[in-house]
Amino acid sequence: TRVTQSRAAAHQTFSEAETACWRRFAVNDCVSNARADRRKVLASLRDEELGLNLQERQRNTAAKLKQLNDKQGAPDPGK
Repeated sequence: TRVTQSRAAAHQTFSEAETACWRRFAVNDCVSNARADRRKVLASLRDEELGLNLQERQRNTAAKLKQLNDKQGAPDPGK
């Protein structure tokens, strides 16, 4: 999925930034900043993924309720 690809890209970007940090004098600060950037990106992706999962659960629940109502011959509550 797009979120999985974005997460992999964030890890790759961090790896590249970390490698670049080791070429500098202030390695710890550089790596710390790269980690903070990665955490921000991953947190954003996690929030997006949680939102998508919630939407999917809601769709599945609605479909199951509709299936139960159809099976019982009850009118559709959405109508």
